[in-house]
Amino acid sequence: MNCIRCGRRIAEGKTFCDECAGVVREPLPDSPYTSLHIALPKRTDQPRPARKPVEQPEKKKPRSRRYHRMVRAIVSLALVCAVLAGCCAFGVYYYLTHYQRDRNRLRVQAEELDRQAASAAQTATELSEAQDDLAAAQEELASQARDIDRLEQQVNTYQMQGAQNEQSLRELQEENLRLVDENAGYAEQVDALNAQLSKLNSRVSTLQDSNAALQQKSAFFDAHVAFVENDGTDYYHNYSCSYFKKQSYWAYSINLAIARGYTACPYCGG
Repeated sequence: MNCIRCGRRIAEGKTFCDECAGVVREPLPDSPYTSLHIALPKRTDQPRPARKPVEQPEKKKPRSRRYHRMVRAIVSLALVCAVLAGCCAFGVYYYLTHYQRDRNRLRVQAEELDRQAASAAQTATELSEAQDDLAAAQEELASQARDIDRLEQQVNTYQMQGAQNEQSLRELQEENLRLVDENAGYAEQVDALNAQLSKLNSRVSTLQDSNAALQQKSAFFDAHVAFVENDGTDYYHNYSCSYFKKQSYWAYSINLAIARGYTACPYCGG
């Protein structure tokens, strides 16, 4: 059906459209209706032609969320694979370019470790000697303190004896002052030895920490690095092997040496 005022298509059983229903008393400018009275069309007995159903265009089914999640997962997986491939390539490049430099640095560190071990042994000897000197000085200090106590007792005894022992008393007092001065000197020496002992202890602790770090690195290389000499035996050795001449050789990880077909040295076990 059509609106009898403006001609728009409307649902069955209605006379006006939604817009014309509110302003039905106001005629349209181009409408043939010029008065407030609406002339309805006359009914005829002729049957109305059947209306053809309006074909509705097929609506595309929206893609599900699962499909979008799958697409995002595939893209994310591709990006992760690309990143992992780049990291692996960088790791291989880093290993090949830095392995020789690390091996040389390890050898230098091993030499430095030996030098520091010798220095630590010398420092320990000096520390032992300083401790012996400190013990001797402390014993001497205790002996001087006992002498001071004894002399003070003698001074008191001579004071009670009278004027005839005054000269001896003055001599004893002078001896006492001398011993006090010597005691102060020994006390200063003890303080100096204590300060030296503290420095030596700190140095020994530093050397021990450095020695432990270098030993750990050396143990790591002994456990994971194999050396293959260019002698045609197809054996791989560890660094401390007596048959490893350290002249013409290749350095591999133990797993890589085994993968390349080398076997462990029967003397050092690889």
